[in-house]
Amino acid sequence: MYDKNGAEIARVDFLGVIYGFGIKKGGKTNSRFDTVDSSVELSEYFKIK
Repeated sequence: MYDKNGAEIARVDFLGVIYGFGIKKGGKTNSRFDTVDSSVELSEYFKIK
């Protein structure tokens, strides 16, 4: 959660990139912010924003 806290202090949005880190999507911790699970999801996320 340190990255998310840093983003909050900087007053910017936080996006959790969970692919490649072995973090389960929808886990207890990462359910509090948007996440992407692939490079395709990452590019789609920014197309929407």
